[in-house]
Amino acid sequence: MIFKWVNQGVYQDIYHGLPDEYQTLDKRNIYKPRADYLYPVALRLRLNCKINTVYLTVAVFFTKDIPLSSINMSPILRTALPDDYAVIATWINNAQACARWAGPQLPYPFASADLPALLAKPQAQDLVLVDVNKDVAGFAQFWQRDERRTHLGRIIVAPAARGLGYGRLLCEQLMRHAIAETDSSVLSLRVYRDNEGALHLYRQLGFVAVETDSNEEVLAMEYKV
Repeated sequence: MIFKWVNQGVYQDIYHGLPDEYQTLDKRNIYKPRADYLYPVALRLRLNCKINTVYLTVAVFFTKDIPLSSINMSPILRTALPDDYAVIATWINNAQACARWAGPQLPYPFASADLPALLAKPQAQDLVLVDVNKDVAGFAQFWQRDERRTHLGRIIVAPAARGLGYGRLLCEQLMRHAIAETDSSVLSLRVYRDNEGALHLYRQLGFVAVETDSNEEVLAMEYKV
């Protein structure tokens, strides 16, 4: 989607991840969308200010005949950076939430600077889901349990991002990444039985219960690649 803001003769073009093959150079050697891939829609917005009402005309051009997969507007999974842990620490506000997320071995309260070391596991990878605004929306880890199994753990979505589909995006990308990195034939995870939302998601993703590895509170689940 490409927005052209028109305000008193001042134009600002905002392009969201449009691939090079769908752009062309204009007379000022600035890349513009190819006209044959666009169609215009005119909008008029009303902005209420303290002093007066300002009208802003917005010409919105929606791309057509371009595969959505070629436009990078989706959250992405990347390796966690030191500054990310300070954000993640704000999502945990009590000892019970801490234990349910990371297990009883993680003390609460904790210093955010200590979180990378507290979460560290042999050969584990720490990953974050970053939204289109480059804000951290989720966190997860994976590590190999044995030659055939890789475990997914410490999965958490930012409170403000819950209920918006980020949990599914995080898990789908985490699963693909873990399989590609480890070549495991089985992915495993553990989930509290009373976490109905997570249970429903994991089942939709193809995980099945493993009661022999479970207890009254926590259900073990596996996904066969």
